Amino acid sequence: MEYLVVSDTHGRIEKVIKYARSRNFAGIIHAGDYYRDGIALGAELGIPVFAVHGNCDGVWNGIEEELLELNGIKIFLTHGHLYYVKHDLKQIAEKAAQLKVDLAVFGHSHVPIFTELNGVRLLNPGSPERPREEQRGSLAVLKMEAKSFTADLIYL
Repeated sequence: MEYLVVSDTHGRIEKVIKYARSRNFAGIIHAGDYYRDGIALGAELGIPVFAVHGNCDGVWNGIEEELLELNGIKIFLTHGHLYYVKHDLKQIAEKAAQLKVDLAVFGHSHVPIFTELNGVRLLNPGSPERPREEQRGSLAVLKMEAKSFTADLIYL
């Protein structure tokens, strides 16, 4: 089972749609900036969406954090700005460990990463349209099988 993981689309979802149409994703995980892009992607592709809003989503009463369980994998979904992920990953790793999740998915820094810290895996898909520190935009594919998972960072 595969999930498309994106963040920081900032109103530009064309490349994501083009990539996603070539695959058979079970759903989309959108880590904010812009929440409405996650909803639009799900509608366009006809698949479920799990999304949170980020610091650029304006004032609204949406979800800032969500706990998911997909295929037996516990996931903490947040944009990341509340955990200062542009500076280091310590706070988000600590929060994920407190929540006893297997994976924390976040965005905000626009820098793709899949790593482990404090016994928790951390996944930031980067940004498909506004990359930092990379030459190309990015997203991620989360691959799950019977309570195990891996992620691939995809450069567009």
